[in-house]
Amino acid sequence: MATVTPFTLAVNDLTKLGQDRAVEFFRRLLWAEATRVGMGRNLINVPQCINVGDGGIDAVINDANPSIDEIIPRGTSGFQIKSSDLLPRQCKKELHQGQDLKKPIQSEVKRLLDAGGTYVLVLFAD
Repeated sequence: MATVTPFTLAVNDLTKLGQDRAVEFFRRLLWAEATRVGMGRNLINVPQCINVGDGGIDAVINDANPSIDEIIPRGTSGFQIKSSDLLPRQCKKELHQGQDLKKPIQSEVKRLLDAGGTYVLVLFAD
């Protein structure tokens, strides 16, 4: 039987966060990870305004050089944060304008990938 502590995190704690709280949680996770891997938090940009056209990117880390790249990849990375579960086919749609696979990749995702960056889709789901 697992020991429960004040720091224990259950899956349903994450799945019921909602959109605003998921973004806030992810921001704090990135800040904590940046501290752990010897990076400045100033490299991390996770805007609070999440309901605006963002071209498919909710958070950006520029020119990261973490001592360990378990959570934060080296270089530039862009994160799309979803507070709900997505099936694999829905994940593909996240990349495209209007979530239509026949349309081009979203502008900021394309810019990130064309520059050699890493795209990460973050799902707060089981």
